[in-house]
Amino acid sequence: MEASKTQLWSEENGVHYPLATRCAVCDRTSFPPAARCRHCTSTEVQQVRLSAAGVVEAATLMGDRQIIHVRTTDGILLLGQAVPAGRVRVGSRVRFSPVAEQMRFELDE
Repeated sequence: MEASKTQLWSEENGVHYPLATRCAVCDRTSFPPAARCRHCTSTEVQQVRLSAAGVVEAATLMGDRQIIHVRTTDGILLLGQAVPAGRVRVGSRVRFSPVAEQMRFELDE
């Protein structure tokens, strides 16, 4: 799987879901998706859909952007941009909301 062709999310009924790979050998899940398991290097991986919901574990402002670490309800840690910047805090519930090639999250109000 080439990095430039890796699909990072899917869309179903207007909801976007991050995609990852789960290893059939060690049962670990990795994001972004890869052709080999990052933990045991097995090629026995399958693409899985992660939850679109998560909780912010860390947040920082960088100019007019807010970068956040989000733990999905599946337990996978994702890095992305909060929209709008400045309103998201550690502990906020957010929903995956990508735009173009950007990993973005909005408050889940």
